[in-house]
Amino acid sequence: MSLDSLIELFENHQFLAIALVVGFAVLVYFKPKPMFQLVGVVLAIGAIGYVISFLVDLTSTGVDNTNSFMSNPGK
Repeated sequence: MSLDSLIELFENHQFLAIALVVGFAVLVYFKPKPMFQLVGVVLAIGAIGYVISFLVDLTSTGVDNTNSFMSNPGK
């Protein structure tokens, strides 16, 4: 799920967005340490996913370039 689709979901379902924000705020107020740990875990998983997607894109670009060189040796 991309950030654009998440923003679109919250724009189309404003009551759901408000309920989620209020629920998160209440949890942070009453249990701040577990919520900050949860945010840290989510950020770590997001960073790992970003690095993996970057590496996959990097290697697929290299493979595509190699294949184009192999199929067009004179160009």
